[in-house]
Amino acid sequence: MRLLIVSHGHPAFHPGGGELVAHSIYQALRRDGCEAFFVGFVYPELLAGHGAQTVFAPNQRDHNDLAIRGNAFDFFMGRHGDPQLTDAFARIIEKVNPDVVHFHHFLMVGLESFRIVKNLRPTCKIVLTLHEYWAICARDGQMVRANGALCHASSLYQCAACLPDHPPAQFFLREQWIKSFLAQVDCFICPSHFLLERYQAWGLPPEKLKVIVNGISSNITAHPAESNSLPQGRRILPRRFGFFGQLTRTKGVDILLEATRRLRNENVDFQLGIHGTLALQEKSHREGLESAFADTADDVTYFGPYQPRDAVELMAHYDWIVIPSTWWENAPLVVEEALAARRPIICSDIGGLKEKVAPGQDGLHFRAGDSYSLATTLRRASKDPDLWQTLQTTLRPPFPMTECVARHVEQYQSLLN
Repeated sequence: MRLLIVSHGHPAFHPGGGELVAHSIYQALRRDGCEAFFVGFVYPELLAGHGAQTVFAPNQRDHNDLAIRGNAFDFFMGRHGDPQLTDAFARIIEKVNPDVVHFHHFLMVGLESFRIVKNLRPTCKIVLTLHEYWAICARDGQMVRANGALCHASSLYQCAACLPDHPPAQFFLREQWIKSFLAQVDCFICPSHFLLERYQAWGLPPEKLKVIVNGISSNITAHPAESNSLPQGRRILPRRFGFFGQLTRTKGVDILLEATRRLRNENVDFQLGIHGTLALQEKSHREGLESAFADTADDVTYFGPYQPRDAVELMAHYDWIVIPSTWWENAPLVVEEALAARRPIICSDIGGLKEKVAPGQDGLHFRAGDSYSLATTLRRASKDPDLWQTLQTTLRPPFPMTECVARHVEQYQSLLN
């Protein structure tokens, strides 16, 4: 079986969760001897110093691992319309001659890529992992309205209210356009049941929707010295909280900072470390967070970006990992990383987070978007060492990459048989 994995980014330049999952699956398949290839479409502004080649290998020791320099992209319709990129992708399909092409998004890649595959290799099977809700929601694919309220289903007039530059009729045409390309897909991989239910309600064929949970490599574990128990005979309060991930608006960092202000006003003793990059955020959001970090500097430390390979070890320095997202997260990798570090999780009570983190077993939930609820939960967590120690005995293990890859291979083979 010859397999091509296609991603909307390359982790060498943009280590987002979806890109890391796609690339990790590719690497695991290669280690298992599979004829696997990888190509990631990359925003051109991330490629300074990498020449002007359209297609290149970021890792000169692995010529099966490729990147394509992206270009201006129509995020509303999911197409790039650049003949140079279309030709480059077509040449890769012809050279690799895959039996299966597994797309991990259509952003930057372009919906037209599905038809390129089928036109050049009619018997090739197409798999698409749905990492969030872009097909349903043209507003960042997060199903959050312009006023910040959670959205439960697409609607022509509500969508037009969120994106007023597009009249309602355009949302009808957009849906039909996208579904015409998705009809080329043989199997949709959903990393959570929550996301599967959303796409089934939107109209994707139930028989094509399969749940495969995102895995994490077994060699990514916390250092033994940072492990999972309080020193014997001591009752140290578990008051160190950590945030890891992108600092986009819907990741809820502002809610977390507001909760810490409440704790400080109540003289609750705690520490919060924030790990993530501000480099890709819009100016107003970046400046707002920078100002908030300065205002809370007595209790909050912003550490900046980190390497994904270091996430689990960094998490082990905290007592709790906080995931305060305000959108319907699907299957954030940070959950599995926290479990690999054997750290309980405090998270919003919605979407894939609610599904992945069992309250009272893997951590605690709070009411999404509610800084008072989060502050109450943080206060409880910081003052109850018995709760923290009990959770150490109930935390589920992270879903292993070996099992994740095995389930993908099983799905690929079922399509080819």
